[in-house]
Amino acid sequence: MSRRNGNHARKPRKHKKKNLLLRLLIIACLIGAGALVWNLDYFGISNIAVIGNRTVSDDDILEMSGVREGDSIFSVRPLLVSHRLKENLYIRKVNVDRVLPGTVKLIVTERLAEAQFKKETKKKSGKETETETRYIITDIDGLVLEKSKKKKHVTLVENVTVTGSEEGSRIKVKEHSIYEKALSLISCAKESDLYFKKISISGSHVEAWIFDDLVCKGRYANIVKSMETGELKTVVYRLYQQDVDEGTINIGDNNYCSFTP
Repeated sequence: MSRRNGNHARKPRKHKKKNLLLRLLIIACLIGAGALVWNLDYFGISNIAVIGNRTVSDDDILEMSGVREGDSIFSVRPLLVSHRLKENLYIRKVNVDRVLPGTVKLIVTERLAEAQFKKETKKKSGKETETETRYIITDIDGLVLEKSKKKKHVTLVENVTVTGSEEGSRIKVKEHSIYEKALSLISCAKESDLYFKKISISGSHVEAWIFDDLVCKGRYANIVKSMETGELKTVVYRLYQQDVDEGTINIGDNNYCSFTP
């Protein structure tokens, strides 16, 4: 009885050993087949499409992504590509779509520069003191996208003192109330299909330039209301049709707008 039991105990071990060898052989075949497919020219990247970008150029996105034509499409790691691209603060979101056999789509959602704040710092150069000017560029939420030596084509906000401007963090300012009103005006203008080159706020009084010599003046609440109702857009459009690009648009209570050349 004990011998038979002993013989029966050894047989499953041989069976398991055969199963293990078979599994290893199958895995080796799969790895070999995968390596063969990986290196097939048929799955080489032949087309890279960049979609959704307005600020960051196609060339810059391709360079940052690390995706190259000729590489195997299976070598593209979406999470790694997304991480690389989002190191650029202008890029908020990335989707990487691999379309067999050889197309990779890089679909980006950008942060848009919406406001800029002038910051001047004094630096000593020998016995002289020099003033260094930087323009702090932010999105509509106040996230600092870059610090530029040159003025950008976004709304310049005056009367705001910048106290902190670390890239990738929210801007810090002294005149917080003016800052909040300015960003609100920029957002409202965008929704109303308008654009201000420059905004200057003092208390509740606002001056907002549409062109270099065409300015809107009025109380903050009145200007917001005129944009929400579409009245300001109507006035600006009429002036544009008449080829008028200088003068003053006065905005009063009850949605009243008047133009002075």
